[in-house]
Amino acid sequence: MNAASPHYGNYRFDKIFPLIVDDSAHIRKLLKDVLFCFGCTRVIEASDGSEALATLKQSRVDVIFTNWVMSPMDGIEFLKQMRNPDNSPDPYVPIIMISAHSTLDHIKRSRDAGANAFLTKPFTPASLARILATIIEAPRPFIKTKTYFGPDRRVKDFPQQSEDRRVAAA
Repeated sequence: MNAASPHYGNYRFDKIFPLIVDDSAHIRKLLKDVLFCFGCTRVIEASDGSEALATLKQSRVDVIFTNWVMSPMDGIEFLKQMRNPDNSPDPYVPIIMISAHSTLDHIKRSRDAGANAFLTKPFTPASLARILATIIEAPRPFIKTKTYFGPDRRVKDFPQQSEDRRVAAA
């Protein structure tokens, strides 16, 4: 993949509208810069989960990147709020959890809260592109049980989807 190209495989990233939710202005800028290099022309930002929920009442997005550790609302609580079909502005939007804590427990907790995927910091532009392409081109079906609503948690080859150890199916 050419870092300046809006293409990855058969997907054109210039057509997606992402939301970045992270309390670190530095990480938001880094993600935004990488997404701009992929061809994204519109990217919105929020500094925590509660700000993101307010933003999503005004704007629809195609994918959300959320950090785990934030306050006052962290990424797990934000995921739970987003996956609540009764109150969410869009319970089906793909959500990628981003964290430097990549233990199996963190990946499972993220998955169980409704994340579509887990991206470990530090990440590479190639791993970010790969996970975006996978989520958009091969989405997992959503399921609803008494205790869970979100993407199907049954994933082959758990926890890794690719050879890049920074990218995991959530």
